[in-house]
Amino acid sequence: MTLPAVALAAAVVGAVVAAGLMHLRAKRAAAARKAADVSNLAKLENYQLILDTIDRSNILLWWARVSREGSAYVWKIRTPPQLHENPIYRLASLIGEEGLWKHEQAPDHVRTGQAAEKALSEGAGGYQHEFRIIGSDGMHWLSEEVMIRPAGPNAWNLAGVIVDVTKRH
Repeated sequence: MTLPAVALAAAVVGAVVAAGLMHLRAKRAAAARKAADVSNLAKLENYQLILDTIDRSNILLWWARVSREGSAYVWKIRTPPQLHENPIYRLASLIGEEGLWKHEQAPDHVRTGQAAEKALSEGAGGYQHEFRIIGSDGMHWLSEEVMIRPAGPNAWNLAGVIVDVTKRH
């Protein structure tokens, strides 16, 4: 074989190898995308199961971003989306991002606010308390456990779990 023929053969072999490598890379990428789609679908199904469970339980989860502006604490509360059947959520007269309960529904509102502000001002990692809520079907006792994490100067992220403990009272 002459030099040009060897170079031509090497170029052809190189092109075939390169095409094969590109094909393998494309197949691996497609397989990785498919695996990611399956993983994302499983995560979505798990998320939906968790939401369905919370929606039908006597437990309410909430999150809040709290900031201190002067001597006042400003609350922005969130709950899981699409709660329709949750018994505690149904008690809540959601009044926007400032709170879950209307003042007339929460006879202990001042005391619960003071407990939260005390924990925030003392740098506590959380707090727990019980309070009453007046629902359309009567008085309910709720137990709340809250975790506090600093989010910057005069700002905190809170995560709370509320459980209906009326049967204990």
